[in-house]
Amino acid sequence: MIARLRRNDITAGLEVWDPEPIPEDSEIRHLPNAFVTQHTASRRGKGERNECFGLMVDEFDRFFHGHETMFDLTPRSQANRAGVKLATP
Repeated sequence: MIARLRRNDITAGLEVWDPEPIPEDSEIRHLPNAFVTQHTASRRGKGERNECFGLMVDEFDRFFHGHETMFDLTPRSQANRAGVKLATP
């Protein structure tokens, strides 16, 4: 999958890892077309989606249909993804 992401011919939303958690030096953390979340793996009941998963799917749907997204990356979240600490005001 990483090879395909490097070629930039797919986009991936991923929340399950082996090993878990994602290693700090994993290339997947830095690929702009890989959207990673923590592993949630739980369901509330038969037929119910996990809330985090539902939010992620809805956000992808808005993005890929050209609508305004609700959860844009902030400078702080981008720095966190890159492992950079921002100065606190």
